[in-house]
Amino acid sequence: MTVLENKPQTKETSAPIKVNSIPFNWEYFQTDDMPFGQALDVECITVGGEVTSSQDGVNKNGYALHQNYPNPFYDNTLIEFILPQGQEATLVFFDATGRVIHTIQGDFKAGQNVVKIKHSNLSLQGGMLFYRLETAEYTSEVLKMTVIDR
Repeated sequence: MTVLENKPQTKETSAPIKVNSIPFNWEYFQTDDMPFGQALDVECITVGGEVTSSQDGVNKNGYALHQNYPNPFYDNTLIEFILPQGQEATLVFFDATGRVIHTIQGDFKAGQNVVKIKHSNLSLQGGMLFYRLETAEYTSEVLKMTVIDR
């Protein structure tokens, strides 16, 4: 890393700096001469078991349920979910007591699916609702949405 000296009374020059933190893969020499240290050839983290990562929040079996948007909503909102293969799936909507107030069931395609939810289809004026995605092999976590009173 270099820092540019930017003083009006001097010429602009750049010079190396010494970082005041300890990077995880760097060993500093006990000198102020360049180079200040060297990269270490070490394993920083030991990972055991199954580790998966995805920007889409897709689980290891290929399922994902996303937060509705917009949230809160007044007229309608969208819910996106991902399925590993085309299959029957159900979005279940329920209130804070667990009472099911609406379901959307259908045969959905593999990959990204989007469902539009209209406020008029929900049997409540406003408040908090919960929803989850269910298939024969998968039940998602429960997500929360807020419906704005009309």
